[in-house]
Amino acid sequence: MVSLLVQASNSKLGEILLGTKSDIELQSVANYIENGWPESKSVVLHAQPYWHCQTELHIKNGLICRGQRFVIPKSCRKDVLQRLHIGHRGTVSCKNLARQSLYWTGMNTEIESMVSHCDICQQNQKSNCKEPLLDRKLAERPWQKVAIDFFHLSSVTYLLIVDYFSKYIELQHLHHTTAS
Repeated sequence: MVSLLVQASNSKLGEILLGTKSDIELQSVANYIENGWPESKSVVLHAQPYWHCQTELHIKNGLICRGQRFVIPKSCRKDVLQRLHIGHRGTVSCKNLARQSLYWTGMNTEIESMVSHCDICQQNQKSNCKEPLLDRKLAERPWQKVAIDFFHLSSVTYLLIVDYFSKYIELQHLHHTTAS
């Protein structure tokens, strides 16, 4: 006995059930679930995307499920995508929400497309502006400019000094890390 962790209204489940019954792709998948899957070469073209997850597919009350997730027919996907995007969640949030209870082939791509075509999301998207490179003067002679850092290796503290001009490295084992 399989119990689904998904909460959905009876009317929404009815829509998904009707969509599943009228979806040629999902009817082929349902037929394979009930009667056994052939070799991958013999699977009809529109059911091939489901061949890789055939062991996870089952039918519960007329609905095709992949594990604990409903397989959504094409006719219901637009509405499901709109419901996922209520509140203008970002791509990652929409995908995470969908992966909890829904499945269809190409779901991630459709979610990415929906969010990227949402005007409100694009206006409020964080800009990934690159910071300008800092113009730093190059060292003109040895020891004019150095980089100094502490690091720990195998519970031992070291002081590393690198001369920018010559790339000379000075490494010092430190017994104490205090100023005294």
